[in-house]
Amino acid sequence: MPLLKFLKREKKPAPSPQQRAGASRRMAVRKPQRLVEGIAEWPTMLYGRRCALKDISSTGARIELAEDDTNASRLPNEFTLRIVPDGKKVACAVVWRRGRLAGLRFIGPMKDMD
Repeated sequence: MPLLKFLKREKKPAPSPQQRAGASRRMAVRKPQRLVEGIAEWPTMLYGRRCALKDISSTGARIELAEDDTNASRLPNEFTLRIVPDGKKVACAVVWRRGRLAGLRFIGPMKDMD
């Protein structure tokens, strides 16, 4: 990100104590994403579920399911996440679910899409 854009970004409120506590347990630095499309796929689904990557690190990601999905409880415990703009896919395990949001841990290497 160019320095000028970085300096012009909106100020965010200070993180809550719970958010700060979670940050200290992370093994990798998260990289915020903007409107990066993903698709959650698993063998029993005819079509994958559309999602947006909210942030990503070398060990996992946070996704938000598309508005047509009610919540992340529909996701299986393990699935493949396709990162559309990068042409990559990775096996994931769901760590937490909150509404349409889900925290993922990568359980396999990042690969090129078929």
